[in-house]
Amino acid sequence: MKLFSNLFKNAARKITLSKPFTMWQDSDVFASFPSLIDSPKGIMLSFRVAPREPIVHGLYPAHQQHLHPRSFLAFTRLDGDYRGGAVKLFDADIFAADQDPNLFRLSDNSLLLTSFAWRPLVGSQAAPLEQAIFKEKTSDVSALFWGGFSSISKDDGESWSARQYLPSLPGYPEIVPGSRPWHGGRHRGQVIELSGGRLLVGSYDRAPGATAFSSYLHVSPDLGKTWKYGGVILSDPDGRIGYAEPTLLATKDGTLLALHRTFGAGDRLAVSRSRDEGRTWSQSEFADVVGHPYHVVAVSAEVGVLLYGVRDVPCSIRGRLINLENGKIATEEFVIQTGATVKDIGYPTGIAVSKNEVLVAYYWVDSRGSRYIEGVTIQLD
Repeated sequence: MKLFSNLFKNAARKITLSKPFTMWQDSDVFASFPSLIDSPKGIMLSFRVAPREPIVHGLYPAHQQHLHPRSFLAFTRLDGDYRGGAVKLFDADIFAADQDPNLFRLSDNSLLLTSFAWRPLVGSQAAPLEQAIFKEKTSDVSALFWGGFSSISKDDGESWSARQYLPSLPGYPEIVPGSRPWHGGRHRGQVIELSGGRLLVGSYDRAPGATAFSSYLHVSPDLGKTWKYGGVILSDPDGRIGYAEPTLLATKDGTLLALHRTFGAGDRLAVSRSRDEGRTWSQSEFADVVGHPYHVVAVSAEVGVLLYGVRDVPCSIRGRLINLENGKIATEEFVIQTGATVKDIGYPTGIAVSKNEVLVAYYWVDSRGSRYIEGVTIQLD
């Protein structure tokens, strides 16, 4: 239990955590990057799945993390105890291996899914664009960035529209000359819906010749039917600090916040602000928060929970309260889960399941090295 008293006008907030519980696990499956959304049919959990390839299988020379060629987005409904069951897979792009799912409820009650994909490279296959390759050191597997995309469900996640890849990033070359633009950048984060069905989503990537990531905005004027490039959110002209995995948040006064993971800044949270609905953004402000990536759960019009992972052994999942009226973050931090001796864990997400309770999901590792989706409930009194 932890008490917060310096952030809100009303009474102090008391935090009580449940014991961690397994939300979804299959010992043969690497499960990661969860996303939660409430639904009349039951809470939906989405996450990335891929075959688990421990070294003993001999298929990979070392631990395989995030570039498996058979990587899919999975969906399951949670029961009354917040446990998932059988999964349904999102339709694959024949060329791609999908990564982080992000779920969002639109004002017309449809669901928006946003994600990004890699195209695995086979054996000694030469890449048409070397700077678009990501090579995973732990497995020696390489893949070509294939683009950020969105999809819409009109039946509460039972079926999904064909994926729609984001427009190309200005100044970036074609991934495959003459046939494949650089579609939108990588994406893990929350979407904002403004008045009139205008959606904002952030992405990040490293421009050719650049040494650090920059973050970008993408805008849909029609609830995700079409997208256009919306400009740079945050970039370091000196190339010393990278800004990645921006999640977007709107405060009560209409200010938009972009919360960034950073490289070259001690993994501190960087915040940029927009007071004109994302058309322009301030320079970065560094908060006294270490971890990544960031997810905000609104509990009320005033109170939110900021979630993030810390990959500093022993690794942990942590949180702070955040004032949704002004964006101020509590100085006190609470630990949700801790003790992992490997850094490949985290990416918490959450939803409010009542006026004072939050359900949190993240991926964790067991004693056999199997990654699975774990949950915790947070009570705010």
